[in-house]
Amino acid sequence: MNGKRRTRQFHAWSFAAATVPAVMTCAGIAWPWVLAGCAAAAVFYFLLGLLRRRTGMSLTESYTTAFGNFIGRLLLGLTAVWTLLALARTASGAAAAFPEGDGAGMAPAVLMALTAWVCIRGENAPARCAAVLAPLLAGLYLILLAAALPDVKTEWCGLWGENRGILEAGSAMLLPTAALFLREGEDGKGKRAWWLLGVMAAGPAAMALAASGRLSPQVVQAEKLPFYMLTKSLSILSVMERFEPVLSVALLIGMFCMAALLAECAAKLGCAARGNGRRNWHGAAVCTAAFGLSFWIDRVPEAIWSAGAALFWGIIEILAQVVVGIKKEEKRGKKELTNGDEDGNIAERSREGSTADASPERKTSKNEEKSS
Repeated sequence: MNGKRRTRQFHAWSFAAATVPAVMTCAGIAWPWVLAGCAAAAVFYFLLGLLRRRTGMSLTESYTTAFGNFIGRLLLGLTAVWTLLALARTASGAAAAFPEGDGAGMAPAVLMALTAWVCIRGENAPARCAAVLAPLLAGLYLILLAAALPDVKTEWCGLWGENRGILEAGSAMLLPTAALFLREGEDGKGKRAWWLLGVMAAGPAAMALAASGRLSPQVVQAEKLPFYMLTKSLSILSVMERFEPVLSVALLIGMFCMAALLAECAAKLGCAARGNGRRNWHGAAVCTAAFGLSFWIDRVPEAIWSAGAALFWGIIEILAQVVVGIKKEEKRGKKELTNGDEDGNIAERSREGSTADASPERKTSKNEEKSS
């Protein structure tokens, strides 16, 4: 596959997957906290891109190089387990896309079946699907925001809630790290997706602003999915419209892209931890395991999800790249010192050789003077 086309597909895949936490998590938090958390996530990806360009290593390679073979593989395995749990949570939350539908209970099974089917067709198949679906998602959410933002009330747009919303929003938007694990063999020197960083910072904040500005902070805090409640009050030209199906379709599409991303990432990390090559059926096996875990995954507290995402999709990656950069600098310094010593020895030997070559000439000149 062409490198530029693959990069664009992964950017679209990351965007499509990130729309799910933007709607389901960020829309229920005050927009200043969301903006701060998403801006921190964007800065994280900017710094991670700089480090990857400097080290020239992918995330998977940096684990074993920074922490050694055993610890590196152990961390890869733990990250794979965490990604599997995140996939199970995605399957469990699939029913939220149809909060008033009678068949919402079948949504997790349908989502995992679709994800397993596309994973069997290879890693490139879900990337191509996401590249097609991402513009559709962007259009749907632009329609919803265009209908909601003009009627927000300024008195409801202030700061409310606790500042832990920064951690919740920032950790939720670390999901695209899973896409970086799939870009094996790339050194991070491709074209940067500035538009993706901008959308990651501003998009969730706009959704949070629309939700609290239209519903009031009290209603947002009371609702499980406030953005869905928002769609019930939207109107175009003073005519009430039924936007709930639009949001349901957008959520289901985003969850499909998110589930495929997590399934492929978990399979790739699991194979890297064991030192085996990836097979197409591995993604389907991960989906099956995630579906089994989805029945009890809701018992995990929200604080665990925020801390786990910050650790496995943020801190370890930055730390690995920093350690690799330090090791490379030390190796480069030792190499320069060794080369300097070798150059000094060569210069010293050359001076000794020139002195030895000059001494017979001096002896000959002295003999000639004596003979004359």
